[in-house]
Amino acid sequence: MWRKSWVAVACVSVMLGAAAHGCGGGDNTVPNEDMGTGDGATGACDDVSDCPQSACVMTDCVASRCVLTTVADGPAPETAQVAGDCRAITCTNGQPNTQIDSDDVPAPGDCAVGTCNGGTPIVTPAPLGQACDENGGTVCNGDNVTPACVGCNAPADCTDLPEDDECQTRTCVNHVCGQAFTAAGTVLALQAPRDCREVQCDGSGGVTSAVDDTDLPDDNNDCTGDVCNAGTPAHPVSDNGDACGDGTLTCDGAGQCVGCTLPSQCGAETFCATNTCAASVCGRAFTAAGTVAPMNLQDPGDCQSQICDGDGGLAPIAEDTDTPQDDGDECTLQTCVDGAPMFPPALIDTPCASGGSFCDGAGACVGCNAGSQCGTDTACVQFACVTNACAVARPSRARAKWRATASCSAAGTPAVCSPPWMTRTCRWTGTTAPATCAPRVRPAIRPSTRAARAATERRCATTWVAA
Repeated sequence: MWRKSWVAVACVSVMLGAAAHGCGGGDNTVPNEDMGTGDGATGACDDVSDCPQSACVMTDCVASRCVLTTVADGPAPETAQVAGDCRAITCTNGQPNTQIDSDDVPAPGDCAVGTCNGGTPIVTPAPLGQACDENGGTVCNGDNVTPACVGCNAPADCTDLPEDDECQTRTCVNHVCGQAFTAAGTVLALQAPRDCREVQCDGSGGVTSAVDDTDLPDDNNDCTGDVCNAGTPAHPVSDNGDACGDGTLTCDGAGQCVGCTLPSQCGAETFCATNTCAASVCGRAFTAAGTVAPMNLQDPGDCQSQICDGDGGLAPIAEDTDTPQDDGDECTLQTCVDGAPMFPPALIDTPCASGGSFCDGAGACVGCNAGSQCGTDTACVQFACVTNACAVARPSRARAKWRATASCSAAGTPAVCSPPWMTRTCRWTGTTAPATCAPRVRPAIRPSTRAARAATERRCATTWVAA
């Protein structure tokens, strides 16, 4: 079907009044004809999306024809405004105008602060680790590019999980808290001695007691045996006449060492057990339970303290002030947990120098944990921390409104480059960058086609990319 374009424009303009010649009432058109999607420019429509769209013109599709109503002078409808862009659209005689609105600040959430600077939205991320309560998160990630409230930045942020111990440790992977369990059968550092048992990790973060018939008991009596029976201590009586004490005495078959005249004949003494001899029968005097053994019986840095058990033997108890020696790693700490030496990660952002500048909270020294540690953002340079290494990110079109009047030089400073109606910028690649962007030349009259504009511009010879 043949229709001149200017006739179609006239059709839209007079739709609310009498039909113009050639606008659906003449021989060249058919009333209510289905023009198909995208025919809004001719006045025909299937739905409102086919009609011309404007912030200051209300559009409807009535009887397959576009109906346009001019908005009254003043602010454009809310549906035409962009929340948080620091600008407001107003209408004058049906024409939209954009003006600075410093009250229309961005609302980026708990982990960033939005402000306006001369009509440009500025989003400043909250510090790494700042508390937040959004989208199920609890701490801010400190990211310059995409600030967000996340579950964790380091295992220490996972406070809802149990504290680390020998059988379970907290993890933080991709800002999500989790746990890692020690392999089943791993022996714990703190054990009850001489009980025919061994405490081990169960593989699910807990502990279990396993049979250990090599962990023999000791009742400090030469005339009884010391054995384990399937995890149970036993002390069978020695035979009558078996040697005991210093070897000159004998057992009486009832569990006693007899024939002594002096305590020294009854065998070796220890800090927790001394000899007695009464009525020719050897005996033992036990040091009170809980008595701390002297330093020569201690093992410094094992997170334990040796004490007398009240039955003549030594037994360990947890001593969490007896911390282990430094393991030489800047990003771990030396602590004791329930009598076991442990080396948990240092807090995130602890300064370090072995391969990086900051501890990542998981035990490694890295280049960065947040973009703010890499530099200060400018209109031309945005710093980011990508997999704990500093990077320079190219600002997005939405954030970089300065592109309307300037581009960036190789040094990251603005340089006049593009006319207001251009959206592209001067960029560069390679190892050697130009000192500044070559200026573009705007013609006296804006070209109407892309090809014409390309012919009138002087472009930079190279292309800028993110470092």
